[in-house]
Amino acid sequence: MKKSFKLKALVLSMLVMMGLTLVPSLYAVEPFKNHDGVTEENADFVVSYTASKTELQPGDEFTVTVNVDKLPSNGEGIVSLSNRIAYDSRVVEPCTYLDSKNREKLDVTPGEVGTGLGLARGQSKIISVPGEPDYMKAVAFNSAKTEENPDEAGVFATVKFRVKADASIKEAGLALLQDGKTYNGFAIAGKKEKDGEWVTDSDNTFFIKSNLSDVKVPIKCTEIKFQDGLTSVELDKTNKPSVDLSDKYVATPENMNEDVQWSSDNEAVATVSNGVVTAVANGTANITITCGDVSATLPVTVTTSVGTVSFKGASYTVNFEEDRDLSGEVVVGPQGATAKSITYTSSNPDAVSVDNNGVIRGLKYGTSDITVNVDGKTATVTVSVVVPLRTITLDQTSVEVYKGDKVEINVTAGPEGAVVESLVSAPKSGAEFAKTTDTTTKITVEGLKEGTAVYTVSANGNTTPELQKEFTVVVKENPITSATIKNAAGAEILRGETLTMEGAYTTREDETVHKTTDDNTMVWSSSDETVAKVDPATGVVTGVKEGKATITLTIAGQTATYEVTVNEIHVSGIQMDEDKIDEIFKEDSVFTVGDSFSVDFTLLPEGKITDTLEEILAGITTKYDKDLVDVKVEYNKETGKGTVTVTLKAAGDVELSVAAGEPDTEDAVEYTMNFTVVEPVVEEPEAPETGDMSVAMMVVLMAVSAMGVVASKKILVK
Repeated sequence: MKKSFKLKALVLSMLVMMGLTLVPSLYAVEPFKNHDGVTEENADFVVSYTASKTELQPGDEFTVTVNVDKLPSNGEGIVSLSNRIAYDSRVVEPCTYLDSKNREKLDVTPGEVGTGLGLARGQSKIISVPGEPDYMKAVAFNSAKTEENPDEAGVFATVKFRVKADASIKEAGLALLQDGKTYNGFAIAGKKEKDGEWVTDSDNTFFIKSNLSDVKVPIKCTEIKFQDGLTSVELDKTNKPSVDLSDKYVATPENMNEDVQWSSDNEAVATVSNGVVTAVANGTANITITCGDVSATLPVTVTTSVGTVSFKGASYTVNFEEDRDLSGEVVVGPQGATAKSITYTSSNPDAVSVDNNGVIRGLKYGTSDITVNVDGKTATVTVSVVVPLRTITLDQTSVEVYKGDKVEINVTAGPEGAVVESLVSAPKSGAEFAKTTDTTTKITVEGLKEGTAVYTVSANGNTTPELQKEFTVVVKENPITSATIKNAAGAEILRGETLTMEGAYTTREDETVHKTTDDNTMVWSSSDETVAKVDPATGVVTGVKEGKATITLTIAGQTATYEVTVNEIHVSGIQMDEDKIDEIFKEDSVFTVGDSFSVDFTLLPEGKITDTLEEILAGITTKYDKDLVDVKVEYNKETGKGTVTVTLKAAGDVELSVAAGEPDTEDAVEYTMNFTVVEPVVEEPEAPETGDMSVAMMVVLMAVSAMGVVASKKILVK
């Protein structure tokens, strides 16, 4: 967008606040910063502030030139600048102000803040900077281009300053101040005509260029030295790897502002940066501080204390009665650490000894914790004593074993802790009589047949006398010479009962049982399995039926026999619950179709019957008219008790008999029960009041009254 500047009434104000500051942290003012996004290329206005000198000495004079480098357009108008340049009155003082027409003006009477904004063109004065120390002043002035060349860029004003002869501040930098305060910043304001009236135009942008912050008043250093008492420095890479010397020196004069430089003559040992000395490696280095033409040197010695200690390995071994040096296995840190003292200790000196040189010795089988102490730092590792095999010992060199039996020979390694890795026994003679099985700790010898064998034992494949031994095996046979049944002779059992047979055998040498290659398994058999059967393996005999059977024991070809008699006890009679029968068949008892009753009974002889349940039930005889009644007989062989249950099916005269056993035996009894069963009485409707009764009803009542019940017992005696 193009902007124009009219000759009349339009004044574009550029409010520029500038400040001279010392070290920025001393004051609240801040160096000016251009707005984000505004560059020299895209700004409407570009203004530069240029100091004629940046390196000054007391008494020097220098000028600050304010120049407009860029305007927004070539339109007519007047460009005016209102400026305030702050300065430290302890360092510099303004001496001349020249406006754009080179008119020299300077009112040195301090004024109040804000009055400078109302200065007419060409006017200037000195004011105090608000919120800052009393020595912070400002030159306030207003300068403008002439009406003849309003759009022409160029110098708008020049301010001349003089450095005081007694300047006492190290830094004397000039800097523009940050936008945003009453007395600083850079703002664009303007007016343009609209319907005969002038309105503000505030959308202009600006860009400031300045070298004012580079202005310094150098004060040379005449002497520099380290603080009294600081003659050398010792660094320890482990515990004190660095030291800060930045505040450990004295420079003369105190207000000198020359830069201080640090250097090391041996950076392989120690480096220095901004006064901070850092250890690199053991050795010595000279740290030098230089200021202008003077310098001071401080010697630095670097050492490295032991910070950590460890062993290279997780564990170690040492051979029995041999030495091993562990000193080379100790690692100290950090790199370059120098040990002052090293000691070693053993937690189990009886097994592993150690001297102060780190040499360990295996004294006996076992373990020990070896601890190294390096300047107070410790590490521990476990050491095991390895015992090489030197001898083997057999706990038996001559053994006897029966054919089929086994015997063990234990093997002991020596010295204590030695390990047999492999053990081999081989026949020297008589391999047909015995065989062996080997582990690393014992030999198992098995007898094959009668005879003598000699075996050689070798450990770890070694044939030296210490690791090779012999033993003799004498194998004996002891065959079974007879079989015996120990049960008392003539056993009698009932059918269904069992009898356990006890077998034994004797050998050629004595009656003690020795395992042999003969089959010493006992096998049992019966001469008649229909009378008595026997379990072949256990010898348990079970009676099957009445009769005799021979039980035979066979072992290793030898036999023994035993006769078993099986007896039977059959049902001889029955005993019914007569009290129950009397209770059921009372004189006034009436039996009706659908009724039922039960009578308990016991079979004789009690508790001795060997018949099966099926045989017993088949031997209980019941006689009755199946059209009139149902009869059910139940019997429990375990308890010897039974029940007869009668259910009445139809009306009529019933004769029921129950018997068991042979009729001619002593206990034979037959129970007979006679009774009449009638149909249930059906109630008729109530008779008329006349008391007349139907003929049918009268017939029923007569039948009931004429009914009789008879129960009798017939006992048959042999």
